[in-house]
Amino acid sequence: MRLTRRDMLRRAALHGAGAALAIVLARSAVPSRARAADLASGTIAIPRGREIVLVAADGSGERTIVTSPAGEFIADVSLSPDRSLVAFGRFNAPPGGGPGGADVMLVPTDGSGPPRMVAERDGRGTLLAAPYFLPDGRGILFEVIGVTANGLPTVRADVVGIDGSGRRTFAEDGRFPTVAADGRTAAYVKSQMTGDSVWIRPADGGPDRQIISDRDLLIVSFPRFSPDGSRMIVAGVGHLERFVQKLSAGDKGDIAARDVIPPLAERITAVAAHGLPVDPWLVGVDGAGLQRLALLSIDDAAVAWSPDGRWVAVAGADGVRLLSPEDGRVVQVSEGSSFGAIDWR
Repeated sequence: MRLTRRDMLRRAALHGAGAALAIVLARSAVPSRARAADLASGTIAIPRGREIVLVAADGSGERTIVTSPAGEFIADVSLSPDRSLVAFGRFNAPPGGGPGGADVMLVPTDGSGPPRMVAERDGRGTLLAAPYFLPDGRGILFEVIGVTANGLPTVRADVVGIDGSGRRTFAEDGRFPTVAADGRTAAYVKSQMTGDSVWIRPADGGPDRQIISDRDLLIVSFPRFSPDGSRMIVAGVGHLERFVQKLSAGDKGDIAARDVIPPLAERITAVAAHGLPVDPWLVGVDGAGLQRLALLSIDDAAVAWSPDGRWVAVAGADGVRLLSPEDGRVVQVSEGSSFGAIDWR
């Protein structure tokens, strides 16, 4: 059984980080060297439960820069534009037990100092997650998931300076916040009862515009602008998975669709065991051309663009691989499982 990022968040909030970590087994990554000669350059940051790993885009030079103590785990990482810092979500439980929560931390990539807190949770069970560096490197976006005094869930996106100052609300009801490389446009996910949707807006404020609706994809996470700002990659669950979910729940209303959809028995089994499988999806920032980049069916997938925009990294239970949106090539970079957002700078 693999504990996904979603499981970790839920268990940390309800039972504390210790319960979430109880079934996380130590893994040693066995990176396989990429075979493509024209891979983009840069560094990929990968969260691995209790570790943060950096690896070159060709799979070489893998090194661990953070190993968290027992009782804590790490999910979601973001590299600063100059690759000198990594922001990450640190999940733990308060002394004496009780609901766990998460804070946003920063650590130098060169090992010159220990992790330090940059944004602290403001209540028991509050989860600060999905950090993302602003393009100027001076601030970090992140999501805040909490519960009101009446037991109702609250979700928003905040922004904070890397020195911990100036924290403020960035987007109400926003999850997985991100900003385009030019700093002008922001995006985030809204989670609704009917599914998830992706919205963009001017980063300094202005009207929101929906580019992926809850009718397009059932679940969306980790939206990322392409370096030129023209496209977006997301980790998503599409219409096939919506149909699989209905079959898994015993809904026979659309059973005739089995005649036109490929055999789903193995997919239904996967849904029952691990939840809905996730694939990378591409869409234009104008909302046009939504398409699945590859049928991978990964547990809790995360995505990131290469610095030059020629490749997309996809990470999850079976490691990190690079996909070419232009010709469909796939290159395995690392075989170690990851948990939550990755980054490539």
